[in-house]
Amino acid sequence: MFSGFYVKGAPAYFGNDPAEREQRASTAGLKKVTIPLFVAHTEVDLPTSIEQADVLNKALCDAGRCPTYTVFKDHGHLSQGYSIGTTDTSVSGPILEVLRTVK
Repeated sequence: MFSGFYVKGAPAYFGNDPAEREQRASTAGLKKVTIPLFVAHTEVDLPTSIEQADVLNKALCDAGRCPTYTVFKDHGHLSQGYSIGTTDTSVSGPILEVLRTVK
């Protein structure tokens, strides 16, 4: 989850030019969508990933597009995906709830 705002580590991915980072970010487009949004991170994600999710969530809320925001407890970046389709519904459950609201 990336946003157009500066977070530690962003230059390595988006470059050093703040204007370029803003152009490459998905935040502006996400502010325009009309479907429910879902932003999440795991409790053991890298601090930069957690910060990016927090910044994206705040930017969307500030724009009146506040997403469902979830922290997947007891999961890491890979285990969240591996849990889907298993008896562990701590990830798939919240995702399905949001999908059920889409009409």
